[in-house]
Amino acid sequence: IIKRLPVPRRVVVILEGESLVNDASALVLYRTAVLAAVTGHFSLGETVVRFFIDATVGVLVGLMIAWLIVAIARRVNDPVALGLVTLLAPYSAWIAAELLHVSAVLACVAGGLYLRQHFSTVVSPLTRINTGAVWEVLIFVVNGLIFVLLGIQFGDLVESTAPATLFRAGWLALAVSLIVILLRLIWVPVATYLPRWASPRLRQRDPPPNPKGVGLVAWTSMRGIVSLAAALALPTALADGSRFPYRAEILIITLGVILATLVIQGLTLAPLIRKLQFADDPLPLVEQLHARREALRNGLERLEDLADEAWVPADEVVQLREEYRRRNQAERLATPGQARSDTSIRLRAELLRAERRAVVRLRDEGAISDEVLFQLERELDVEAIRLGAGEER
Repeated sequence: IIKRLPVPRRVVVILEGESLVNDASALVLYRTAVLAAVTGHFSLGETVVRFFIDATVGVLVGLMIAWLIVAIARRVNDPVALGLVTLLAPYSAWIAAELLHVSAVLACVAGGLYLRQHFSTVVSPLTRINTGAVWEVLIFVVNGLIFVLLGIQFGDLVESTAPATLFRAGWLALAVSLIVILLRLIWVPVATYLPRWASPRLRQRDPPPNPKGVGLVAWTSMRGIVSLAAALALPTALADGSRFPYRAEILIITLGVILATLVIQGLTLAPLIRKLQFADDPLPLVEQLHARREALRNGLERLEDLADEAWVPADEVVQLREEYRRRNQAERLATPGQARSDTSIRLRAELLRAERRAVVRLRDEGAISDEVLFQLERELDVEAIRLGAGEER
């Protein structure tokens, strides 16, 4: 919803970032709580130490798996094989972390961030386009299946739970939903403004954000897949063989909170964004323009470096100089359907790679965001595929 509507990029980054970090850290604590409930043993000191060990080792496992995937990607150039490798990567990180009894969630998060950071330089344009399409479909299907599972679980629970228990759990679900919503509405402004009020240095470095954005972040607290997965992962029995207490009630409350936050906050989110009337955020366009100019400059420099090569025709260099001049005036790189020689394709592919390296360098230096990189990278990848050089790194 937020990505389809005019929302400041900072708000989007905060919401996406907290969904990774908060969920991952919460699930580590959740695992500790489940172990305490099952075994009947709890030590605060041991829990704190275990939390940091689980988190640290989990991150290291994810980075090691991702490093291995990057090494494989450097040596394999088959788009189908690499697509399969990227699908197996998170499962490999998860299984390795589980075998070591550390945080599998943080392993997947760390590995995914590392892998995507290097994906722009180690695989071909065709592989990036293909794997991106596969992941978009996969994520859509998995999200759909999760909500189908949500409906199935809710129906089974209603049929198998006594009416009195169901009624009590329903009221508790409503109470927890209100608490979840109200606590976030209170906590987000406090956590945003209190540190800046207390620290002049922080206030100077990072001025207080627009209250509209803070309000939107505070209101966006929908629960979904992670909450459902956590509730379903509760064991059915304790160490002594007795039933896990209140498991059915916990599932009902969790389902109720998911439904309440999705209905109340999810359905009101788009009207709220329109009502807030955020000003247009010029930063993405500024970054994009800067990246395009830098990419063109890098491409022209590469053209001049190659101009004296024996395999480069002089007339092709003249034509490309003119095309780059036109691109600076927002015209297309080439005429659709124009036939090209192998030499022409090779030369243009070299220039596109130079442009891509420039854009990736800007991202690594922090001059542009990942979002701008992905957009421009996709344009360059499509152009490379159109030239017939989509399998070259």
